[in-house]
Amino acid sequence: MSYGLMPEGFVAKTLEEIRQELIDQLRARISPSLSFEADSILGHIVGIVSEYVARAWEQMQAVYRSMYPDSAVGDALDGIAAITGVTRLPATPSRVIATVSGDPGTVLPAGVVASVEGTGARFRTVEEVTIPLVGYIEVEMVAEETGPIPAPARTLTQIETPVVGWESVINLEDAILGRNRETDEELRARREATLRAVGSGTFESLRAALLLLPEVQQVRLFENTSMETDAEGLPAKSFEAVIQGGDDETIFREIWLRKPAGILAHGTEVGQVEDSQGFLHEVRFSRPLELPIYISIKIRKGSAYPADGSDRIKAALVAYGQSLEIGQHVIAARLYPVIFSAAPGILDVPLLAIGTAPNPTDPDNITIAARELALFASDRIEIVEV
Repeated sequence: MSYGLMPEGFVAKTLEEIRQELIDQLRARISPSLSFEADSILGHIVGIVSEYVARAWEQMQAVYRSMYPDSAVGDALDGIAAITGVTRLPATPSRVIATVSGDPGTVLPAGVVASVEGTGARFRTVEEVTIPLVGYIEVEMVAEETGPIPAPARTLTQIETPVVGWESVINLEDAILGRNRETDEELRARREATLRAVGSGTFESLRAALLLLPEVQQVRLFENTSMETDAEGLPAKSFEAVIQGGDDETIFREIWLRKPAGILAHGTEVGQVEDSQGFLHEVRFSRPLELPIYISIKIRKGSAYPADGSDRIKAALVAYGQSLEIGQHVIAARLYPVIFSAAPGILDVPLLAIGTAPNPTDPDNITIAARELALFASDRIEIVEV
């Protein structure tokens, strides 16, 4: 059998093959009667040498595999992605808008800290603010640690950096969760999307290009290739991009640059783009219709259930909701694992009801239309502990 770089790829020797080769060569050069029992001196020597040689073959195989995006990992994958201008997304902190109250004229420097009741997650202000005459002001705060650190609505209430005149802090809405460092799998997928975006005028290249825009989270495209308005109101020979996140003007410009000539860009958001000849063109896209989701839960708790169990469950459900895609239904059964994994000591969930109005009693799934997006928020989640 041949080893090394072969037409079918790199073929590495196994530890056992290396060991047997050493034994065969020693017997051929010294004596056929040499003993290589595991507890013999020669057996130990061959075992040690075989392991070192096997590691060298493993490293050669790793070097070979590092040249290809489907098998490269870590820094090697970063290098391959960089060839097409894609860099790994770093970890980011959660962000939240907090309302700080106190004596008018009190100056809160950038970097003062407040924490989440129950979890102790710490958030710091990103800029200096002065409390005005009304006695309160909004300020952006970011988590001290990166990753999806939750701060459900009305839980960022503990002042950790005492400042004379600063009396209270509270977040009226859930924090926008941060993210962990992009994994190898995520980087591979985004690199492939970037390659599709190199083209123009095609369905996939347009979607890929829009997904690469700053702050854009989701893109869903619809098209009507017929000569008549379709059943969903999409005009003849047109497409509609439903986009979550991103700057309007940047999106208008990207759609104009990428769309096929003579094809209408339909949608509810309307803008104008000037072409290279100075002519203005109307460009449209849509934002997903956000559908508020209400959840009622009854928890039967055991002795291990923590005091902040409800807050943990709410934060986990909000994080799950933020992972849902445009047009993705809310399936009640998928919420149970989220609830049970959020906090220890949950014995049972005798009630789980979801709906689009307060105080739901129906456990049935919620159908989300193709252009809608389910919106979870902690202040729309009611938990009763028994």
